[in-house]
Amino acid sequence: MAPTRRGARQTERRDVEYVLELRVGEALVSHRCRVPWDKTPRIGQRLPVVLPGGDAARVRVAWDRAPSLTASMLAAGDAARRGDAAGTADALGFTLRQG
Repeated sequence: MAPTRRGARQTERRDVEYVLELRVGEALVSHRCRVPWDKTPRIGQRLPVVLPGGDAARVRVAWDRAPSLTASMLAAGDAARRGDAAGTADALGFTLRQG
């Protein structure tokens, strides 16, 4: 995941153009799109996609179904305030290791 050259120059914008490397089934697909600021994915995060005609080359990210970064951070903060380390990790998309 990296901003495109154009996206890197768009420092005043909230929604920036990225190139995402998406694994769709067994295929690795490079997908260029404008990423909504509140939906910016974390490395390794699973994203909901749409496959028109089942064709991985025409994949689109379903940003309306992607998790909200703000909601994730708020949930992580709430869990941290309760002292729930596992809940904090889970809200951020991670699994807390024991030991």
